[in-house]
Amino acid sequence: MSRLNLTEPIDKADDKILYLPKASRSVSNHGRNTSGTRARSKIPMIVTQNTAADTSQMSPAKEMTSPPSVWGNRSRMTSRSFNSSPSKTRASSFSAANQRILERQYKNKQNRYMSIRNEIQEKQLSALNIYEEVSQLREKIMAVGGKDPGKIESIKSISGDFSVKINENYNNNDNNNNNNNNRGSATINSSINKEFASTLLNELEDYPKGCLTLCEDAINKHSELIKSIDNLKLNHNEDKLGEFFLKQLDDWKTETESFKVRLEMTKKSIEESKSEMTNKVKAMWEEIDCSRFKIRELETMSNEVVDKLRKKIEAEAEKFNQLKETKDVTDNDLRKTKAVVQELEARIQSDEINIIKSQEYVKSLKSELHQNDKIFENRTRDLNNSLKNAEETIENLENQRSELEASLIELQDKLEEVQLERDEAIQEARKRIEEDEEFYKSSQVEKLNCEIASLNKELITCKDFISGINDRKLSSDRDLECQLEEERARIKDLTQDYQSLQRTFETTQARMIDLEQQVASMYGGDLKDVPKDGFQALEVLKINEELGQEIADLRRKNIELDSSLAEAVNKFHQRDQQVHEQAAQIRVLDQMIVYLKNKTHGISDDQEVTKEISTNTEAIQKLYEMVDTKELQLTRLEKLVKQMEDQEERAQEQRTRLERRIAQLELALQTKNNKDPRYADYSIYEQVFQAVPSSPRFLDPQPKPRTPEYVYNTRLVQEEVARTLELERKYQKYKQKSQHIECFYNWMLERSPNFGDLNTSEDYHSRNRYPNPTVPHIDVSSYAYQERFQCGLL
Repeated sequence: MSRLNLTEPIDKADDKILYLPKASRSVSNHGRNTSGTRARSKIPMIVTQNTAADTSQMSPAKEMTSPPSVWGNRSRMTSRSFNSSPSKTRASSFSAANQRILERQYKNKQNRYMSIRNEIQEKQLSALNIYEEVSQLREKIMAVGGKDPGKIESIKSISGDFSVKINENYNNNDNNNNNNNNRGSATINSSINKEFASTLLNELEDYPKGCLTLCEDAINKHSELIKSIDNLKLNHNEDKLGEFFLKQLDDWKTETESFKVRLEMTKKSIEESKSEMTNKVKAMWEEIDCSRFKIRELETMSNEVVDKLRKKIEAEAEKFNQLKETKDVTDNDLRKTKAVVQELEARIQSDEINIIKSQEYVKSLKSELHQNDKIFENRTRDLNNSLKNAEETIENLENQRSELEASLIELQDKLEEVQLERDEAIQEARKRIEEDEEFYKSSQVEKLNCEIASLNKELITCKDFISGINDRKLSSDRDLECQLEEERARIKDLTQDYQSLQRTFETTQARMIDLEQQVASMYGGDLKDVPKDGFQALEVLKINEELGQEIADLRRKNIELDSSLAEAVNKFHQRDQQVHEQAAQIRVLDQMIVYLKNKTHGISDDQEVTKEISTNTEAIQKLYEMVDTKELQLTRLEKLVKQMEDQEERAQEQRTRLERRIAQLELALQTKNNKDPRYADYSIYEQVFQAVPSSPRFLDPQPKPRTPEYVYNTRLVQEEVARTLELERKYQKYKQKSQHIECFYNWMLERSPNFGDLNTSEDYHSRNRYPNPTVPHIDVSSYAYQERFQCGLL
């Protein structure tokens, strides 16, 4: 077991304190724990004085560290006492920088220490748990009657080399021995910790186990004796009893001897354990006493040493600041002189470079003059030699000319002979070629006749297939015409529904105007005196029921229209698929025709085939364009139908509002005519809309005043009339725009491509029944958004 290492002299500790900016005589935590997982010792310790830091066990990195509060106090002290001179302020800034560096080092080391310590504690706990499990298994084996597998050595504490921080906080008012507002902390290198206590507990638990096992074995043997004697009483054979008793006596003697041996062993083991325990406890108390003595010695250090150290540090700081100032001045002077010297050196170097360049230029000019003189002399010599050589060459050339003229005459004679031979060979070759061409033409004509017969057959089959495709196109055109007629019928139905709604709106408006005139005549033109409460309104409720039935009928119609629209769209998609399939078939035919066309380049019917192919491809492209346009038209029509349905719903809501107002005015008239005070305190809103027409109404005898939801006066009636007029104007605009759209739709249908002109069919011309109207350009998509915006304002 390791002891506390507190034998280091105090002088060394004093020397180490010099590194610190302030003496650590009382390091304060101000009521905060230094570490989050601080392990406190369970050993009773009576400490009457503040604890100090044991600097003997601190590493060089930790010697420079101190808590933030110390640095804060240091900075405050320096700021209070040394504000007069600028050198002292610089010293305080230097100390603050040191403070930050030391704080960072302290935090890093502390975090590393805590992580290592937590890992060691976790490993120790797992080892203790395994040790307990092994001891329990050993006891179970011994209880069953097996052999003792052997005792495992107890776990020794691993944390003997680590420092455990013990923080003790005391108040000034409670203890007289403490300094003013100082709290202490000491780092003790101790082996007394949780692991040490756990090992002691395990050993104490193991001490009585041997005695307990001896006692249990003696009790078991005694009980076995009693049972055997009872069994002997039952059996009366004396011969057998004697033999049995002799055997039992021998066994008991051996057992007693074994018990004696075991008793001696247990006594020895208990004495050994006692001696070990006493030694451990003695060592523990010696460590505690040494630590207390060391703490007292550290706390009794005088403040004089601290003051001396502080004064030394301040003097050194002042000297350092003075030296720093002088150094700055000299540095500035040196910089200025260096700059001047550098400028002068640069000028000297530039002048030297210019001189060297000029000297080199003069030398180069001299060498060039010498070279030019030599070159001129060499050239004159060469010219003289060349003149002599030229005269010799002219004489040689004249001789060669005469020789070449003679050779030319000979070559012309040879050329004439060769031309005559060539003309004779060409005539013979032409005769042979004419004979070969006549034979080849006759064989080729026979082959072409056979190919023409086969191609005629293929053309007949293609024409039949194209005629079938044209018939299918005509049938698809007729189906599209039927769809258009159905859509027009639906549009007519929608316009009729709109007209019926407009009529009902006009009737309700006229009825409202009559009621307003009646009310104005009764109250002298002012509707402010109209009472706000009334009684039963069965007629108004009946009207509301009738209007609700009409609304339900309209909704059913809308649902039926939606279903019919969906069916039409499905049919249109089916037709579109059929058209795409037909187009694929036509593409295959085009490929076949191209293949045939490549075979029959020399046939005269090829031009007709190409014309038919071009016409068919154009017709197919126009078909696709027509399908796309009709899809767009259908989507626009669907949007318009949805907008019309929304308009109908808004009109119904507006109609119900007007009917409510009319019913309220009728109730006001009835209350004016009847003048019954019993119904004066009931709101009209509850009487009209909360009461069920079939159930009887029971009025409360006591009136309950309530705030009415509507205030009926002339201003509200005028606003409602203005709103209805605006709604009527919007209906008229919508009707005009729907007519424009219908005309535009008809115009688009009439401007669609005429397939009769392409396929020479007369049935298609009979379908042009509508004249081309002059319709202005209408953007349907922008119109739909405008209508949505206008309807949203309602």
